[in-house]
Amino acid sequence: MAQANQLAPNSALASSAPSRPRTTTLRQIATAGVCLVGARLVGAFTVLLIMPMTLAYLGPERNGIWLTITSFIALLGFADLGLGSGLLNAVAAAHGRRATSELQSIIATGLVAISVIATALLATTWLTFTVLASLPGSQWSLQSESTSTLLALLTLLFAGLPATLVSRIQLGLQNAFWNGLSEIISSVTTWLALWLVIQSGGSMVAMVVALLGIPLIVNLAHFALLLGYARPDLRPHNLSFDQTLARQLGKEAIQFFGLQVAVSLIFLSDQPLTYWMFGPEAVNLISFPLRLFGLQLTLLSLLQAPLWPAYRAAVARNDQRWIAKVAYSSLSATTFIAILANLSLILGYNTIHPLWTGQSSTIPTSVLVALAAWYAVQAVGASVSMLLNAYSKMQAQIIMSVLILATRFPLTYALGHTFGLPGMIWGSVLGYTAFGLIPALLLASQILRPRQLPEQHPT
Repeated sequence: MAQANQLAPNSALASSAPSRPRTTTLRQIATAGVCLVGARLVGAFTVLLIMPMTLAYLGPERNGIWLTITSFIALLGFADLGLGSGLLNAVAAAHGRRATSELQSIIATGLVAISVIATALLATTWLTFTVLASLPGSQWSLQSESTSTLLALLTLLFAGLPATLVSRIQLGLQNAFWNGLSEIISSVTTWLALWLVIQSGGSMVAMVVALLGIPLIVNLAHFALLLGYARPDLRPHNLSFDQTLARQLGKEAIQFFGLQVAVSLIFLSDQPLTYWMFGPEAVNLISFPLRLFGLQLTLLSLLQAPLWPAYRAAVARNDQRWIAKVAYSSLSATTFIAILANLSLILGYNTIHPLWTGQSSTIPTSVLVALAAWYAVQAVGASVSMLLNAYSKMQAQIIMSVLILATRFPLTYALGHTFGLPGMIWGSVLGYTAFGLIPALLLASQILRPRQLPEQHPT
């Protein structure tokens, strides 16, 4: 099998070849982050183009069904049961050690494992829909438009799981640029495919095929390009599967999955908490600022995403000095950018809100200040989590998340009833800072502490 160092030296796709040095610069990390941010912005723009297009074509009632069904795409972040994150850690570590044969085994084992998960999910989905459709008086008839559309969406979603590993592999190889390019191509071609389906009068099932089928094809092409041209030395074969490695990946995947669930419960509960305490009017008041402040947090998190595999590769080569230098630099930069971005949103909100919604802002400044603090501490926490993930400190993060969940609700309830909506948000800030951010910073400082050799006593 051809080695990567035999590739043409001007091959851009071969940027992760073993002949390259393993030390990643801050400039490379920042460039990779900018690529991911650019891709996400293109994706957000195409979503804005798609929404009025589907509304005009389907009408209000059917478009409501369409939006409800397509919301299940959020399951993609959980469907691999944490395997993608575990695979990223393994690929980054092997990449840092320049262990090509180990990378082969990791890729092969990961593909087999996620194929088993995808098969189980597909079988469960079809069995569930078949049973529901067979019940007397069931409204889940496979002939109905909503049921067949949801079934098509879940089928494509789970069938495409193995192909999604390519983005994790590329990120582990510190090739985030190709992930960004792939995402841009996927977003643009998906919009074009949906437009063609609508122009031809296609059904919602055909719209789902365009929405998920195009990204699946792009991921498969990305995989073929990676293993067929850029890194043929990583192409898995029958002997690459490793049962011991599969158990290790499974153990780490379960921890990542538990962490994903806990983090989702923390950060996706803002609107349910608001509804529970203050009713639907408060939800309408806070929904737009939540999206606005959340957008800058998402972009900042994407900028930091390449840190995770870079840290993991440095851990594998025992480059503690590099890790400490980058960790302190990234934490300082993240804190500065988060404070600056959130202050800018506070000052510019009364200008941004009317431009975006066409209505004047009625939200109090005290709520904006509380939201700015909430999203600033989340940004700093995301920076620390990149380091903890690279060191496989998932159990510690899960414990922190459980403590945050256990204390956040009493704090938000007490402060919310005392100070209103701003108090509820400050309860989240205090709970997360006390039981999440501060313990994470202490754990990170312990990790980054210089290792000292034991004293040598003369005999």
